[in-house]
Amino acid sequence: MERYRSGAFKVYVVWVPMLGAEEPNVFMLGYYKEKEVTEQALRGGWFHTGDRGYLDEDGYLYFLDRLKDVIRRRGENISPVEIERAVLAHPHVAEAAAVGVPSDLVGGEEEIAVFVLARPGIDLLAESAFCQDAGNVALNNCLNAKAVHGAVSNLSGTMRVPRINYEVLSNFGGIAMRDGLLVHGPGQELSYDRHEMDIVNCFALDDSQMSRLDILKIDVEGMEMDVLKGASATIGKLKPVVISEWLHCGVEAITSFLKDFEHFKLGGNIVSVPMSEKYLITYVSSRLDHA
Repeated sequence: MERYRSGAFKVYVVWVPMLGAEEPNVFMLGYYKEKEVTEQALRGGWFHTGDRGYLDEDGYLYFLDRLKDVIRRRGENISPVEIERAVLAHPHVAEAAAVGVPSDLVGGEEEIAVFVLARPGIDLLAESAFCQDAGNVALNNCLNAKAVHGAVSNLSGTMRVPRINYEVLSNFGGIAMRDGLLVHGPGQELSYDRHEMDIVNCFALDDSQMSRLDILKIDVEGMEMDVLKGASATIGKLKPVVISEWLHCGVEAITSFLKDFEHFKLGGNIVSVPMSEKYLITYVSSRLDHA
């Protein structure tokens, strides 16, 4: 099996041996009137199925998708299954199908379209931001990506957030969940009157019980310190590199909270590297200035 990396797993292109070396075509005679396709599929005494799969820790092979279904987007090979899995994590989504659509870019590049079927009685318009974010996560081509529907905070439970009109063209990524945190307008009027706000689930990262965390990227429009406080035990135990936007909360708030880290400035973000990562600190310090 030919193999290459994707996310945390080794992804394989599946070949199947044809039975009987003295009868190489006992597997099948070939594709009807498709000589070149037959030769390509049966080359080297193997049937190249055109499937992709991955092996788990016990050596079991799992089907992932068809090789021809892979979407080529801006130089990346992206599995539709990964995007569909992320979108299907939303409880209001019944079915999802990701496909490649023609792009304005040259060289056979594609963009990604996701067709979503809502569960009965659900209007997906209000959930479009989640589906977009879930797709963005899946675009990283990580087979172990998991989309969670909820806000990240310092405590698990619920919180009130402004009611957003998804029919108005806006900068949804710039909408602050709390009043007074906006640096730039999101493109629509928001009410922070608690009686006009929606209640959503929220969770602290410490409650996720992660066993591994390499990088923690935080950009939540002014709630960066809430997220850090809710992840303090996880950060202390797993020692990830932390990348936090500082424009709302300030540089000092981040650097004083992450005491056992060296801090570097990267535009509007602070890159915090654990003191124990000496080689990584040397590498980062050669490219970024200390905060």
